[in-house]
Amino acid sequence: MTYNQITQLTTILSHDNCPIQNLFLDWNPVYANPFKAGPVGSDENQLWQPTDETAISPFAQIVRDAKRLQVLFLRHSGLNDNDLTQIAKYLGSESGPQQNKALKVIDLSHNDFTGATVSTCFKQVFEQNRNLEYVGLAKNNLTSTDVQPLLKCFGR
Repeated sequence: MTYNQITQLTTILSHDNCPIQNLFLDWNPVYANPFKAGPVGSDENQLWQPTDETAISPFAQIVRDAKRLQVLFLRHSGLNDNDLTQIAKYLGSESGPQQNKALKVIDLSHNDFTGATVSTCFKQVFEQNRNLEYVGLAKNNLTSTDVQPLLKCFGR
């Protein structure tokens, strides 16, 4: 999927009558230009480049706007610390009425996060969001030091 297609999908998912509850967007690097066979139009394979510091990541937009979505897989999509911080914001209560309370499963495996960001973001999410049942963080080069603060949030 291209950045434009992800944006269009987010618009569809934001409708109250959208029946989609499970979404798998694995291997969709919006920061890279993967090979595409055949002719490529000028508006295709557009890379996402934040216009400023307040630009919302297309993946965070999905979490923010898709209020019926219960399962979201974003594995191996080249997400970075900024994407994770924004996604976590919309999973936590600090986003107020924009908090996604429907999401139960999110898989962010095999992306480009630092351990410190994962630890900070998900510690806040786990303390504030009781709806999440599964968070996939495999292959993000996390150490036991990164994960230990998260384990303290379980069972509260």
